[in-house]
Amino acid sequence: MTVDRLAGLAPVRTASGAKIDAVSADAAEAFLARVEQRAPGDIDAALAALQDDGSIIGAAVLSAGLGGRMHGLVAVSPDRRRLRVGSDLLHALMLAAAARGHARVHGSYRVGDGASDALVRSSGNAQTFRTVNGIVTVMLSASTSSPVAE
Repeated sequence: MTVDRLAGLAPVRTASGAKIDAVSADAAEAFLARVEQRAPGDIDAALAALQDDGSIIGAAVLSAGLGGRMHGLVAVSPDRRRLRVGSDLLHALMLAAAARGHARVHGSYRVGDGASDALVRSSGNAQTFRTVNGIVTVMLSASTSSPVAE
């Protein structure tokens, strides 16, 4: 898979059966609101996992933070978790970050959030973890290759 495929030129069908494609920041924010999440800042790039009918079952966003750090967020509908949708979105997000010239993406989650911890650790991209005041902050390396299925 090439990075260009994730730049919105052609959707990517994944191992989870979802179709990953670029979406508008508004569409991503609307989905995030439905699952009670917020983007970590102004959205620079947004991807979604789409069902065949076009409904969004997961979203991933990149946002620029302080000092030029890129922050990422992946969220999946509760009824679609454990189907690899989050893994597919995280891999796509890393490709999108690399395509934009970013070597690293930062993210955070609460201590005890086993799903987020498992997702990050299984990605193979996590480089560092730090815990402060009950929040785990992780740095992931962006990649130009991914195990997302063709």
